[in-house]
This record gives sequence, C-alpha cells and structure tokens, in this order.
Amino acid sequence: ISFKDIKANTYEKVEASLSDLIQDLYKSYKYLLQSPKLDKIDKDDFQKYITGPLSYPLILKSFKFLSELLYKHFGKKVIVLIDEYDTPLNNWYAKKLAEDGTLKSASEDAFFEEILSLFREMFSKVLKDNEYLEKGVITGILRVAKANLFSGLNNLGEDSVLDKKYAPFFGFTDAEVDGLLEETGLNQTPELAQDMKSWYNGYNIGGLTIYNPWSIMNCLSNRGELKAYWVGTASTALIENALILDKFQEEMQRLTEGESLPMIADPKMVFADIKSSPNALYNLLLFSCKWYMQLYK
Repeated sequence: ISFKDIKANTYEKVEASLSDLIQDLYKSYKYLLQSPKLDKIDKDDFQKYITGPLSYPLILKSFKFLSELLYKHFGKKVIVLIDEYDTPLNNWYAKKLAEDGTLKSASEDAFFEEILSLFREMFSKVLKDNEYLEKGVITGILRVAKANLFSGLNNLGEDSVLDKKYAPFFGFTDAEVDGLLEETGLNQTPELAQDMKSWYNGYNIGGLTIYNPWSIMNCLSNRGELKAYWVGTASTALIENALILDKFQEEMQRLTEGESLPMIADPKMVFADIKSSPNALYNLLLFSCKWYMQLYK
C-alpha cells in the first residue's frame, strides 16, 4: 500500500482519500470472496470494504483484517509493505508554508493530532501484536519527531541513508551502472560513460557511491542523451518555501562559493524547525534521498 496520493489540507479529505485507497486495495483481493477457507462472516465483512462507505473503525482495522483473511486463505503469515507513510503530513506542511509562510497555528495542532491518531492506530493494529504478520516494511522520508506514529511498536529496526546495511539498494552502484553500459553497448564511448556518472552520481550512502536509477535508465533508453530526467518527478514545495528565507540564501551563497557548512545529521525531524533552523532544512535535503525503516516481527 502506498500513501503517495493522500494529499489534502483537511482531516475529512485525508480520511476520504484513505477510504478510497483501502477500497481499491480490497478490490484487488476480490478472489477471497470465493475462498472455501473463509466463513460467511468473514466474507460479509470483506464485502463492506468493497461496497463502502467505510466508517472510522473499519478504516482503523482494514490492514489487519486483510492480513487475517490472507492468512486464512494461504495458511501463511503476511508481509505488509507500506510506502510513503509520511506523505499526508509532508504535503500539508508544504501547503501551509506556501499559503501563509508559517507553521504555527491552532489549525496546525488540530489537523496534526487528528491525522496522527488515525495513522497511529491503523499502524498499531496491523504491526503490533498481529498474529498474522510475518514482517512489515515502512518507507518514507523522515521519522517525524513530534509524530510518535510508531510508539508502542515492538521489534522495531530503522535504517536510513546513514546506515550501511541496505546502502546498495537505495540506487545503482558503480558495478551495476558499468554492467548496464556494457549491456546496452554504450560503454564503447568512454567519454559518454564518464559523463553519465558525472551527471547522475549524486549520493554517498553508507560509504557507497549510488546513482539515481530513474535518471540512469532514462538516459540509457535515450541512447545516452544527458538530461535532467529527475526534474518534476516529486514535489519540492516544502524545500522551495524554506530556501527563499534570507538565512538560507546567505548559507547557500557560501556553499556556492566553495565553503563548507557543518551540520548534525538527525533522522528525527520537527517540520516547524525548518523556519528557524538551517540544520533542519539540511536534514530534510539529506534524508529526502529516501528514509527507510524496517519492522521485524
């Protein structure tokens, strides 16, 4: 399940979008309605998720209930994959900055707490003490410090761009890029191979040089045409609105002149700090490469 399209500035719209997402998810498992291993009660409850509308309690237990039915049907525990869990909060913060340039208001706290309660309970039900769960994996940009979305979860492990364990999987390694160049025949032009690496090598993760897969694959499919393929593939509103502030402009000028700026890398993020702390913005830039968390049952 991916929350990448759950983008709204009111709780009601977030819940409605989440409800639609869950209904589509259940429709992809409609074959369970024909399963001889599910009883009538299970199938009647499953049907509620397809026909809707979904009540708040149905939304909260949706992922755990689906894992239970899959376990009954296949006789195997379920792996739950959740992508971009933090998009609803990231998107709201970006919109708020764009609209009035502030993150401090009563409406912020009300929205924040309602969204946190919804996602916290939903995650807790499916990932904590779920006897049908084999393993859960959650990905996002940052672990939002104020959020406590994962409070109470046991056997929790985290891996970010600062860690070595999964470093090779954040993108293409040198060896993989060389292999792709050889497979496509583009390695016959050494200058092109060097230019590609110069264009698309933007990451150092866990001590490894990592290349942007989207850019590399697009460049290869266009027979080595060097372009900024990554542009426009994701929202940068939150970063753009922070960068226009004078304090960041001054530090960006120092960086472009070849100076270095010290920062403390901290994967726990408080979005409100972006307006007052350069370190918060740099952490957002660092971990936007992709924050990765793995939950072990």
